[in-house]
Amino acid sequence: MAISSNTAPRSGKGLAGDARELARRLGSPSDLVELSSALGAAGGAAVDGSSFRGFLSAYVTSVLIPVELPLVCQGFAHATRGAITELIALDRHHVPAGLAASLSEASQQVGRTHLRRMRPLRGERRVQRYWRAVERGEAHAWHTVVYGLVLAVYGLPLRQGLLSFGCQTVRGFVGSIQKRRVLDPAEGEALEREFEGLLGPAVEGVLAGSNGPRLLTV
Repeated sequence: MAISSNTAPRSGKGLAGDARELARRLGSPSDLVELSSALGAAGGAAVDGSSFRGFLSAYVTSVLIPVELPLVCQGFAHATRGAITELIALDRHHVPAGLAASLSEASQQVGRTHLRRMRPLRGERRVQRYWRAVERGEAHAWHTVVYGLVLAVYGLPLRQGLLSFGCQTVRGFVGSIQKRRVLDPAEGEALEREFEGLLGPAVEGVLAGSNGPRLLTV
């Protein structure tokens, strides 16, 4: 998935390295199907275009930008340093604030899917240790923390990875509601562009260290 300006264009070209490989490593919006299928539980009133826009705005500004992007960044930092004890502690001791129970469950399902994809990397101790912690119930496998590990393991650029993560999340939710025929394609594309436009500045803020994830300790 390519990055240009503040958003990830639909052309899928122009990213350093092979954009198709980046998309394969990171997954596609379909990987967020469990998250977006939980939309009804998180935003039960989201039954028309207007109410869905309100839900998406709240999610992007209250969860995606202040919580999820910094978690990806922290996960990446720990994994890059090989600090897997700290990575597991980040996953184990914190729950992203603002997620409904259904979305929390979906986050873990998506995270475990990514970890399973990397399990064949037998020589990759970071992956194997994280997976064992999940199997023992010592870690949740939040998709945000796992995503940071994915970026580190495959040596993918953090800035582009954060933008891709944000865009995939927005497109996953929009795609989910479009399946209900609540939005027409033009409305859906307009929503995607509107909220993807917020991601560039947000990512720069995370990278500059000006934002930190709001977490609930459990």
